Formats: sequence, C-alpha cells, structure tokens
Amino acid sequence: MGSKRSRPARYSAAGLLAKGLRGSEWPRVWREHDLKASYDVVIIGGGVHGLATAYYLAANHGITNVAVLDSPSSCARPAEAAAPKRFP
Repeated sequence: MGSKRSRPARYSAAGLLAKGLRGSEWPRVWREHDLKASYDVVIIGGGVHGLATAYYLAANHGITNVAVLDSPSSCARPAEAAAPKRFP
C-alpha cells in the first residue's frame, strides 16, 4: 500500500458554525515557505486585491513566480475588522 497523503481540511457550513461558536482554532490551510532570492513580482498585502492580482497574473499572463507578503496579524482577523472605518 502507498503512503497516506495529508489532505487539506474540508469545510462545511455546519462545521464552520460549530467552530465559530466554540471559538476553537481553525486548521491552517496554507503552508509556510522560505523566501527565494528573487521573484518576478512582489505583491504587498494578501487581502482580496492582493490575492486577486496574483491570480490574475498567473491565469492571464502565466506569471507564477510571485510573492504575496502580508503581516501575520492581518491573516488572523476577519476582513471586516481589518477594513478601514468610515465616519459619516
């Protein structure tokens, strides 16, 4: 028999709700990578626009040597908390 591969965590609406209500830790769905000596493109900010830009470059221009840099603290908070507040 072959070796077992680790599979990414699966999410369901019920599972997400249960984890949210319990306040339990979310499984990490990304891997940490060492930085390379150089990249074709470096994107600062891993929010919606940064990730969309990386996807666009790969899908439409074949540029896959891309680094998306973001601070660890912004990965841990929901987008609503990270978004700038508007005052009337």
